[in-house]
Amino acid sequence: MLPQEPFRVWLRCVATTVSRSGNRSRRTTRTLWEATDRRIGQVGNGAIEVTLSFALLVGQPPTTLADAFPRVHWELFLLLPRKGLNYRATFHVPVLAENTLLPE
Repeated sequence: MLPQEPFRVWLRCVATTVSRSGNRSRRTTRTLWEATDRRIGQVGNGAIEVTLSFALLVGQPPTTLADAFPRVHWELFLLLPRKGLNYRATFHVPVLAENTLLPE
């Protein structure tokens, strides 16, 4: 049976930088932008489906390659707190720069 409480949903943009001093390196992560929402899931196709939509502010940084620094990535996090068992999932979401042409 599907719970009637809404999922808590976050979309956030995260930047990771690395600073080096001699043989040591330090990784710093900070959130550049974040939005939250609450959504009720629906049972379908043998899974729970949660329909989402976020409007990004103009000028947000796009996802960068994994070896770029600062590295920018976007993550989507869903949580349904339950007594005894929490449902949670995290997804990395590619966000492209404005006016990026996709290959056909």
